[in-house]
Amino acid sequence: MYYSLDCSRMKVLSSDRHLPTLPILGKVNYLIRCSSFLTVVFLSMCFFITISFYNCSKSPLEIKVADFGAVPNDGKNDTPAIRAAIEACKDKQSTKLVFASGTYDISGGPSGGKGRLQPSLDIKNINNMTIEGNGSELIGHDYSTMFYFTECNNITINNLTVDWDPLPFTQGKVVEVKDDHVDIEVVAPFTAQAGRRTEALLGYDMELRRMARRYTDHYQKGDEKTSEIIRPGVMRLFISRHDRFAGKLPLVGKHIIVRHQVYGYQAFQFLKCANVQIENVNIYSNPGMGLIAVRSRDFFVRHLKVMIRPGSGRWMSSTADATNFRGCRGTILLENCLFEGMGDDATNVRPGSYMVVAERLDDKRLLISGGTRGGIPPLPEIGDHFELSDEELVPYATVTVKSVNHDEKEKALVVEFSDKLPERTVKGDIVGNASACPSLHIRCCTVIRNRARGLIVKNRGAIIEDCYFQDITASAIGMNADITTWWESIGSHDVIIRNNRFVNCRFDSDVVRGVIECLTNPGSKSAPPGVHQRITIENNIIQGSDANAIKIGSADGVVIVNNIIDRTKDEAILVYNSRNILVSGNKLTNSKVGFKMGDGCEPVTIKVENNIGF
Repeated sequence: MYYSLDCSRMKVLSSDRHLPTLPILGKVNYLIRCSSFLTVVFLSMCFFITISFYNCSKSPLEIKVADFGAVPNDGKNDTPAIRAAIEACKDKQSTKLVFASGTYDISGGPSGGKGRLQPSLDIKNINNMTIEGNGSELIGHDYSTMFYFTECNNITINNLTVDWDPLPFTQGKVVEVKDDHVDIEVVAPFTAQAGRRTEALLGYDMELRRMARRYTDHYQKGDEKTSEIIRPGVMRLFISRHDRFAGKLPLVGKHIIVRHQVYGYQAFQFLKCANVQIENVNIYSNPGMGLIAVRSRDFFVRHLKVMIRPGSGRWMSSTADATNFRGCRGTILLENCLFEGMGDDATNVRPGSYMVVAERLDDKRLLISGGTRGGIPPLPEIGDHFELSDEELVPYATVTVKSVNHDEKEKALVVEFSDKLPERTVKGDIVGNASACPSLHIRCCTVIRNRARGLIVKNRGAIIEDCYFQDITASAIGMNADITTWWESIGSHDVIIRNNRFVNCRFDSDVVRGVIECLTNPGSKSAPPGVHQRITIENNIIQGSDANAIKIGSADGVVIVNNIIDRTKDEAILVYNSRNILVSGNKLTNSKVGFKMGDGCEPVTIKVENNIGF
């Protein structure tokens, strides 16, 4: 390098008074070098000007829903206008869909058959799109998913609130129970309404202001018989199921939440999307899950609040999960989020469902079906790693997908692998896709007062830290591999749970589990070590449980260190069918038993040391 980029130095070096001191050839070389340098500077300036102009030209095209007729607070249906604004975003390089502050009324999409409405706002094949809500609120008026994104990349959603009217649930006090009906005296802010379906009943504890499924948790999803008003303020809810799957009916005098719609209609749904940013979004209610992503990748969710509307007097928010990620890849981040009062889990992250070998076609091909849940499994990607196991779910081999095709007649997949299949692979073996597992990071989130579980982690590589959990009916954090109920895969590996606080979670003792649980086939104690691997539980505070604080089954390599555990009804830490366990530096108070080693463990690999109160 001949010249400094300092401007004053460049000026001195370019002065003619220096030229006589140089030989003639040196002067020529000097001038050439100066000329080259100035040329470089000039070209660099041109380059940066061009880039700046290009970046300016890439600024999102602002599209206002108001320009298409969506006027807030006018009580009119804004859906057609918003759809038109979304249509204007198509085929643009980058767009910002802008809502003026206020309330917008959203109707369902056209009928999709069988009485179902299509999504209200269907967004397909649009990339580089920002939805700026500016604090606006969208009110859904039908059983229809509000935002449905398909094959969209680089989507940002900011400063938006979603709610529903009428709400997909009603709350009340039970005044009569018969074989075919339950009568409730409706509690404000609700009114008794005829013509509403009863898909589920859920108990509510008025004193503790939390779900009470131990008293009532009755399901009859899909029942079509609708409610009647038998006298002012009293609704009659018809009961059609009394089998073992229906659950508990309420007692007279108890309070319940009636879910008219449990699943099916989300506030936000994503299919085959990538790089989604969500920030400062509130979901007060919707008839299904708040946010669901299927076969998508890279979600960054900050300050999402699925919560009971402040000051509303409601007992529930979303009727199902707050968030759900199925078959996703890349990274999922949940940060500074609030999940309150849902009818199901705060989040469930999993590759999808376990599949079954329907037939071994040859040494490299399998016919794979969807298992007991039926249907054709989703297509894997070429290069995906399939784990093969028997019904105990400990993988005995991992094979790589080379090609895949649908077999419509058999409702199955024909999958060819790069590797030769093990000799032991036979019909009935279990298949899990270990590649459809995102890296998961959940930090500084709050989960309170919901039915079912908090965070369900069925993936590879997760950190859950600095979170707060309270009044959750079942486990606060669950790692479950299951081929008995939901068939949700896969065994969890490399999970870190640290610096969290759990208060009065796992207070429903109908099924004995833990506040933090790691299980296989819920209810079964036969699966051996190795389904779950490398789990760390450290520096947590666990206060109150009707079962165990920590329950570990079918695991290999678990570290439980430096936790504070208080008030457990059963053993604070229960381990079974596991090996390579370290329990150290934990402190126990107000509990009878600190640690129990159940059946199926390898005692020489389990160390319990330096604990207080055990």
